[in-house]
Amino acid sequence: MVEKLGWFEGHEVYANIVLAVTGLALVVASERVGRAGGTQG
Repeated sequence: MVEKLGWFEGHEVYANIVLAVTGLALVVASERVGRAGGTQG
């Protein structure tokens, strides 16, 4: 039980970091795509 809880906590922190990085990447990618589309036509 304790081991599972510890693993879950560590996994939760890792998941939060991945979600944050993914969200940032999506925002940057969408901005780049929007700018490229507007510039190229």
